[in-house]
Amino acid sequence: MLPLACVLATVFAVLATVLALTKKLTARQRWSPREKTIVLTGASSGIGSSLARTYAAQGAKLYLVARRREALEAACEECMAAGASSAKAVVADVSSESGWDAIRSAIGDDTVDLLVLNAGLSMGSPFASLSERKEAMGIMKHLMDVNYMGAVGVLDACLGAMRQAEGGVRLLVVSSVVGLVAPPTRTGYAASKFALKGFFNALRVELGMSEQVPPTITLAYPGAVKTNINRARLRGGVDGGSGAVDLELDKSMSADRCASIMARAHAAGCRDVYYSIDGTRVGAVKTRLLRHLAFFFPAGADKVLAKSIGAMSKSRRQVKGLLKGVAKLVIASSRFQPTPS
Repeated sequence: MLPLACVLATVFAVLATVLALTKKLTARQRWSPREKTIVLTGASSGIGSSLARTYAAQGAKLYLVARRREALEAACEECMAAGASSAKAVVADVSSESGWDAIRSAIGDDTVDLLVLNAGLSMGSPFASLSERKEAMGIMKHLMDVNYMGAVGVLDACLGAMRQAEGGVRLLVVSSVVGLVAPPTRTGYAASKFALKGFFNALRVELGMSEQVPPTITLAYPGAVKTNINRARLRGGVDGGSGAVDLELDKSMSADRCASIMARAHAAGCRDVYYSIDGTRVGAVKTRLLRHLAFFFPAGADKVLAKSIGAMSKSRRQVKGLLKGVAKLVIASSRFQPTPS
């Protein structure tokens, strides 16, 4: 029998070799945006604006899409100053057919090397309170129109031009951690983000079967990020309505850092990018714990999320509630004994 030290040394050596080979393979396959054509929605602010500057600094040719012309033109100027090959403003509402037509017209005969689907809206009120004021369905529909149908509609407008690209179809889809686990007061937002996950996972398989070059589709799941989306959530009512919940963003990730992470992940060909819920290391652990808990122990995950709602604005209570929930689940699972077959 080999000494334990020899066995451990062999295991570590094999792991080091595998990691080194993986790193080399990833480096060879890394995609460069230089002189590539990128269409980016929701580009006038927040993560979208940061992504635009990130790709501009790498010499990309940009089509920036948003509704506000002045903000969009300012973003184009910033991108040109940052080093973009070109930056064109496309004023369009991604939730409308006229918006999709405007994007299709702006692209013309150009080839699209990467489509970044970032435009989105959030919400911050319980469904029941919206229903009482007869505002629920209007808000639910608006969220789906922008977050889900908006993404699919823009893809439809660009897909022909994307299939002409030498590198195959490339997509970076900005979802949310709420697209992995569904917390209270985010019903419609969670539904729209879960829909994105289902659509693009299915699309990845479809294009993998039909295209000569396999597609690269990256879904990013940011947590709390310091952007305007957190101050412009759909709540219903004049003052946000009963039960509206604000987020405390003191420990949140900056939009620039968030954009940099997802751009690098897509370039490396990553399928999914998971972020910290609140921008902290503890938040990164929470994201992964909740994702697995929601799959293996859905009822337990529901309790954790329910306890954490009061901590949407108080991170300490959120951490405490999460840890208590995890401890209870671990204890319960350790007591479970499978029935002999």
